[in-house]
Amino acid sequence: MRGPELTLHNVTVELNEEINAWTFVTECSEDNATVRYVEKPDFSVPGSRKVSIEAVDSKGKRTVKDALLRVSIVKQNLALEADGQAVELSDLLVPDIDASMVSFVYKPITLNHVGDYEVKLLYQGVEYDSEITVEDHQAPVVTWKESVTTYQNHDFDPMTAVEQVTDATDVTAGIKGKLDTETLGDYPVTITVTDEGGNQTETAMIVSVIADQEPPVLQGITDKQFFVGETISYMEGISAQDAVDGVCQVQVDHQAVNEGQEGSYEVIYTAKDQSGNESSQTAVFTITKISADEEALNQRADEVLKEITDDTMSLSRKAYAVYSYAYSNIAYTGTSDKSDWMAEAYRGLNEGNGDCFTYFAVCKILLQRLGIDTMDVQRTGGTSEHYWLMVNLGTGWYHFDATRRKVYFDGFMARDEDVQAYTAKVGDHYYDFDHSAYPATPTEKFILQ
Repeated sequence: MRGPELTLHNVTVELNEEINAWTFVTECSEDNATVRYVEKPDFSVPGSRKVSIEAVDSKGKRTVKDALLRVSIVKQNLALEADGQAVELSDLLVPDIDASMVSFVYKPITLNHVGDYEVKLLYQGVEYDSEITVEDHQAPVVTWKESVTTYQNHDFDPMTAVEQVTDATDVTAGIKGKLDTETLGDYPVTITVTDEGGNQTETAMIVSVIADQEPPVLQGITDKQFFVGETISYMEGISAQDAVDGVCQVQVDHQAVNEGQEGSYEVIYTAKDQSGNESSQTAVFTITKISADEEALNQRADEVLKEITDDTMSLSRKAYAVYSYAYSNIAYTGTSDKSDWMAEAYRGLNEGNGDCFTYFAVCKILLQRLGIDTMDVQRTGGTSEHYWLMVNLGTGWYHFDATRRKVYFDGFMARDEDVQAYTAKVGDHYYDFDHSAYPATPTEKFILQ
């Protein structure tokens, strides 16, 4: 005959803590059943062991089930006060356990935050785990400032009223009462400091809202010189520091500047703090054409060729090195000085930025210094100008254009049909030119030797 229905759960007790069999019972179908150990377990030896629980109803029917008993060396349901120190083994162990025989499996817990924490200890090769609760019942010890001010239209941080605070846990500061930071005046308020345990220390004081009348100080603003087509970084080295707000954002007005036209232009820098105090300073940016005589340009071109070519390379390999150099080392900025190709080539070689005219001019001087024949080509039609070269390496004239673009095109020794196909793809007359003024390219693809 079946006995009572019996559901058990596992139980953890401290060493030498005896419990009755009912402690293991989750549910028993017979309220008046007798529940007992089949064999009473030993509570004086730490470790885990199986226990057999017997339930007998009023008719003598019995049920026996097993559960797990854990006899722990770690105190159960332990609450410790936050004191900012690392927890000691002696705080965790039950009596009669030698702490020198026990070690932490994890790094010891520091009692500086309220909460529940897992503890895992190793004793005689067995791991024992438990959970401790860190509590905080001590209010923060606070030294208050004698006077507190805040600036008009600024957020007030109550912690600025604190000279020093001592507490084992983290603290936050708050304010009670009305403080209108938009209106000048003295405001009686209560400042509070609360720790993680909810313990609070407070004091009454006067917070004075005062005016900030000092504007930010602009730094790094000087008159500067640039060349036509050169990319200008207006904010490089520019900052603003405010005595109250610290670093402030700087606004720059450079609408008057025409980077492609010689002249002197005013650039206006402005910084404003939270109180509305404003500083303004004007710098003069002078833009001039770069001057480069033929000798200086040739010398710079030869320096580049020495870096990217050597005597073992074929002429076509050297030309490809020129193409790769221009493509990889000139950043496309969309501006250049198109009035003097030699000046733009010199600038492009030195500054590494520009537009299609810069790629054209740089490639032209490098190819010419290699003794390679070139022809200048310019777009006809379209919404903007475009420049490139035609180049003859001994097998006929091909198009040569190292310009970076959004839609990729291999511009090294391209055929007429290649540039026409690209134009059909991107539109805007990209490679339209006067074919009657130039030789037709070979129909065969160029083979790099």
